[in-house]
Amino acid sequence: MKKSDKVIAALKALGISADIDEFDKRLIIQKTVCLLQLRGLKMYYPFFIYIHGPYSPELTNDYYQEKEKFINEETDVELTGSELEKIKEFSALFNLEKPSQLEIASTYGHYKYSKNYSSIDATKATRELKSQYSPGQIAVAISKVNQFLYSPTPEDLQILQDETAPWQRIGFDSLESAE
Repeated sequence: MKKSDKVIAALKALGISADIDEFDKRLIIQKTVCLLQLRGLKMYYPFFIYIHGPYSPELTNDYYQEKEKFINEETDVELTGSELEKIKEFSALFNLEKPSQLEIASTYGHYKYSKNYSSIDATKATRELKSQYSPGQIAVAISKVNQFLYSPTPEDLQILQDETAPWQRIGFDSLESAE
């Protein structure tokens, strides 16, 4: 099995056309693979920051060398249930019609989750590299990528529960008094 087989299977599951003659399609493939790898799909492509965010020359090489295989979605790889669940989450969060959102999200994700930048530093670096986008576009993309990639620890969940418990009690009390 080649690395590209898993990529083809993931793109097929997402309904992403591998028509690499268009820049936006290549960008979507690059950013999608980057984000899915960050979420745990093992495709083993190295990514580096370039003008349009994370980029893998090795992935580019593979889809040009195996263009027909990508276009015809030829792969023997069957994704696991866990992998399909991650792809479903990805599809629910990201608009594949908006490559800019994937560009911003993958850039932040690369800084935060690959390079281990703090959230503040990853946001600053993303804003600097993606200054052509509005603060709103950047905020939405960062929110989506954090939702996709961040897995709260049991401690995080306990902190959240402790912080929201008083509000939940008030809400329950008001429901009971309304009856």
